[in-house]
Order: sequence, then structure tokens, then C-alpha cells
Amino acid sequence: GLSYWSLVVKVVLEAALMSAVLAWCSPWRPSWHFDRRAWIEAVRHSLPILGARGLEIANQRLDSLVIGSQLGTTALGFYATGQRLYQVAMEGLFSAVNQVSLPLFARFATEPERAAAVLLRLIACTSLLSFPTFALMAATAPDLITVFFGQKWHQAAPVLAVFCLGGILSSVSYFNAPLLLASGHARLVFGLSLLNAILNTAGFLWAVRFGITAVASAFVIRGFLVYPINLILVRTVCGLSIRRYFQSLLPASMAGAIASLAVWFWLDSNTTDLWAPSLRLFTGWALGIGVYLATIFLVFRAQAKTVLTEIEAMVRSTQGTSPS
Repeated sequence: GLSYWSLVVKVVLEAALMSAVLAWCSPWRPSWHFDRRAWIEAVRHSLPILGARGLEIANQRLDSLVIGSQLGTTALGFYATGQRLYQVAMEGLFSAVNQVSLPLFARFATEPERAAAVLLRLIACTSLLSFPTFALMAATAPDLITVFFGQKWHQAAPVLAVFCLGGILSSVSYFNAPLLLASGHARLVFGLSLLNAILNTAGFLWAVRFGITAVASAFVIRGFLVYPINLILVRTVCGLSIRRYFQSLLPASMAGAIASLAVWFWLDSNTTDLWAPSLRLFTGWALGIGVYLATIFLVFRAQAKTVLTEIEAMVRSTQGTSPS
């Protein structure tokens, strides 16, 4: 119908516009000359990336396939609802950063120490926003589901809460793959994707008998199991200081934990039982944000100031000026 052809036109126009911009920005033009060595080199580097991308797509769809085949469409609907709200948060937090992370690391492909410094600044910056976001989403998951989808979707709330707890980890490991790719280690990225796929498959097939929340938990547990391997590989590639790595996450992790606990105790009290879900959600987030900012300001003010200074230095560096 009309919607199908409008989508086709949209895709064609986007591709044409991107091609025109690329042709305008780059002096390279296609020719009839075929360089066999360059082609082999390009294929050798691109195949692991293509394989990793394919495995990543499989990892994102395998849980739904298992739930749909084993538990039915109703359970899949609850699962997809909780998962989708989490994915929307991830996209909102990282869609802009995703466009620049790989080119940013590529600038320092031959300077491992500077690449490690950029990684520390990125995770310190994103954790200040992602940690409280996912912590508060986990604490207010029942009200989030009720407000956005209605009370009949309440079974999606535990799934959302579990995914958000995993999102705290995903938000800091998000930059590992771009760093490895920019450093010329596409095979390591493929190996990690393959390991994730194997563990996900085993975890989903075992957990599905216990319900949709168990499947989400298997996905999150797999992330925590693979996380140390990610850190070891990143440290090997760029000499990352593990101590500085966790120090950069300390303000956001501690303040986020305190804020989420405050919200959980507040919403769990009898005081808010008769409130409308929208009011509970509003007051919960207002309390959580207030506690988070107060903790950062009172306890981690010096560390947060250092992080902001490093972020400013990184922005200057990307603009071609020397950081102070």
C-alpha cells in the first residue's frame, strides 16, 4: 500500500542524500580499475565485522524467538513491552554518541594511551546520566508500565526492571566494541559476539521454563559474565587502567544506588498505595533526581567536577584544539 511505497521512497532518498554528501566531502571517485589486493584486504577486514553484526542481530532476536515458540504470543507480548521500553531508553541515551564513538576512537588508533583516556572520559560522562536513568526506571518499573501501557500490561514490569539493571552495565560496556574495531581488532569483536550468542542460546533455552522474567535475567547475567573478558581485552589493546576505570564510575554508581533505594522505600511505603500511578511515578522520579543530585553535590562534588573538566577537554580535542 501507500505506507510501503512511502517507506521505499524514504530509504531511497536517504541513500541518495548520503551518497551525494559523501561524494561532495571525499575526493575519491569510482573507476574501472580493480585492485585485487585492496579488495582482498577490504574483505579480510570486513568479514569479521559483518559476522559480528549478524550475531548481534541474532542476539537481539533470539530471546523473543524462544519465548514465542515455548510460551506463546501472550507471554511474548508482555516480554516485548518491557524490553521495548528499555530499548527506547538505550536509543535515547546513546543514539547520538553511537554516531561519533567509532570515528573518535579511530583518531587515536595508533595512540593506545590517548584511546584509553577517551574511553575513560566517555564512560564517566555517560554514566552520570545512564546510571540514574536505569536505576530509577528499575525502581519505578510497575508505574512506568501502568502509565505508558495500562494496568493490563503489569506483567511486563519485572522484565523492564531486570533489563534496566542490565542497562547499567551495558551503558559502560557500550564503547568497548568501537574501541576494539578502531584499533584493528575486528576478530576480537566477532569472538565476543559469538561467545554472547552461545551463552544467550544456552541461557534462554534453560530459563524459558521459568517464565519471561527468567529469560530477561539470563540475558543480563550473560552480560555480567562476559564483562570481565571485555575489560581484559580492552586493557590488552590500549593499556586501560582498571583502577581508574572503576574510579570514574564511582560517583554515578554510588549516587544512583542511593537514589534508587530512596525511591524504592518511598514507593513501597503505605503512604503512596492509594495514589494514582502517574502521581507515584512523578513523585518517585522527582525524589530520585533530587537525591541523586544532592549525593553528587555533597559527596562526590570533586570527582564530578573532574569528570566535567575531562569532558570539556575531550570536546576541545575533537574540535582540533589542544586540551588544557
